[in-house]
Amino acid sequence: MPLVDIRIAQNEIVSEMAKEGLTRAELIGLEKASLSMRNMERLLVATFEKRLIAELKIETLALNALTEEINRTSKKLSELTLILRRIVNITGQLINIFDLVK
Repeated sequence: MPLVDIRIAQNEIVSEMAKEGLTRAELIGLEKASLSMRNMERLLVATFEKRLIAELKIETLALNALTEEINRTSKKLSELTLILRRIVNITGQLINIFDLVK
C-alpha cells in the first residue's frame, strides 16, 4: 500500500472517529485501525529510508571511483575533481546523519 493511500485511509479513520453516536466498540475498532495505519506508515518510511541509504552508499562509492579516475587521467579536470570530492563528502555526511537518526 503506497504511503499516500495509508495517509488517506488514516484521514478517513480520523473523520469517522469524529462522528457522534459511535459505540464504544466502534470507537475501539477505529482506534485499532488508526494504530495499524500509523504502524504501516512507519514501516514503509523506515523501509524506504534503509533502501535510500543503501543506494546512496552505492552511488557514493561509484562517484568516488569516478573521481579517482578523473583525477588520474587529467590534471586539467582537477577543479571538477575537487567539486566531486565535496559532493562525495556531503553525501557521506548525509548518510551519517540518516544513520544517526535511525
